[in-house]
Amino acid sequence: MRIRGDGKPLSWQIICRDDKCFLGRWLYRQQRVCTAEQRPLLDKVITQHAAFHKIAGNLVRRVQQNEEIADVLVELRDGEIVNQSVHLVTLLNELIDLK
Repeated sequence: MRIRGDGKPLSWQIICRDDKCFLGRWLYRQQRVCTAEQRPLLDKVITQHAAFHKIAGNLVRRVQQNEEIADVLVELRDGEIVNQSVHLVTLLNELIDLK
C-alpha cells in the first residue's frame, strides 16, 4: 500500500539500512552477547538481513524514480526479495534453535 503512495511516504535511504528496523537493532545487540557457537550463524543472519534491506530499498527507490509501480509490485510479489525473505526466516529459525 505504501509503495502505491498510501500513508506516510517511504524513504529508500532508510529502508536500505539494516540497522534501522527492530530486527536489525536486535541482531546488532546480539553480536555483543552471542556465544562463539552462535557467532557464525548470527553473522550469516546479519548478512542476509542486510541483503534483504538493500533489495527492499532498491524497490522503493525505483518507484520514487518513476518506474512503473506495477513492475515493482510484481517483483515484490515474485522477485528476489521473496527468496531473500525465505532464506532470512530459515536462518533466523536456526539461530533461535541454537539459543
